[in-house]
Amino acid sequence: DINARLERATRVTGRRWSLDLTDGLRLELPPEGESTALAALIADPAGRALLEAKHTIIDLRSRREIATRPAGAS
Repeated sequence: DINARLERATRVTGRRWSLDLTDGLRLELPPEGESTALAALIADPAGRALLEAKHTIIDLRSRREIATRPAGAS
């Protein structure tokens, strides 16, 4: 459950949200359709597996793909 793991929600440039979860996981949300992006991630078995990663950024800003990168990367 994402809500149970939420440590911090940050508004980025007044447009979109970045959610920091436990274990160093970060979700980068799109400026619109945040709940749709999260629902798509959770509905996909591969997406749910990504939520088990540690120190990873999961970028949901694209409607076509999910990108990941190590949390220490720019």
